[in-house]
Amino acid sequence: MRFHAPVAIGIGAAILFVAFLAGLILLGGRQSAGGDSGPGTRSSLGLVGMVHYTVRNADGALRTSNTVHNTVNDAAKNEVFKRIALTPAGDPYDAIVAISSDSDSPSNGILANNVTTNLDGDPDTAGSQNPAKGTVNTLFDSQVGAGTVQITFTAESDNVAIKQIALTRNAAADTTGGTTGISSDDIFSYVNVPNVTLNTGDTVQYTWTVTVQ
Repeated sequence: MRFHAPVAIGIGAAILFVAFLAGLILLGGRQSAGGDSGPGTRSSLGLVGMVHYTVRNADGALRTSNTVHNTVNDAAKNEVFKRIALTPAGDPYDAIVAISSDSDSPSNGILANNVTTNLDGDPDTAGSQNPAKGTVNTLFDSQVGAGTVQITFTAESDNVAIKQIALTRNAAADTTGGTTGISSDDIFSYVNVPNVTLNTGDTVQYTWTVTVQ
């Protein structure tokens, strides 16, 4: 995934922390062109298509054999994004989890005691919802294959720390006690974010952009 530099803005006694995180899915082996900067590890998920063909004479003798690469239609790129975050048969990757530690790689899953507690991403549901399902929007009219997952977390106590976030599925119902771990099978991508400490009522908003190119 590609990650753009987060931006922190102080607003009164609250903190509005907006992180723009862009992901690249590589189709047909093409590299994306520039435009990203800031901290974070760049990686991409390769979806490569090709056609191999063989032509033989009537007697079976080989005439020619070769491989050609395909072109992916825009509609197909849009469909790939939808199958990631909107319409898979199982749970989509439409939840974001805030993590209080940056010493444990989410590539192996997220330990229960590293999930940030006293942080609520769904005010309409009782308890501190982290992870929480975000709002998914497609950007197909302006950017083929692109869409966002956005979440706003509100601190429910003082000294609530966030050091990493991950885009996940199967959002847990309640992690107030730090009792819910997240399997690596349920994690799409993750990133270290600039450390932020929230006090009661402070908010942090993340907008995660995934682009299929």
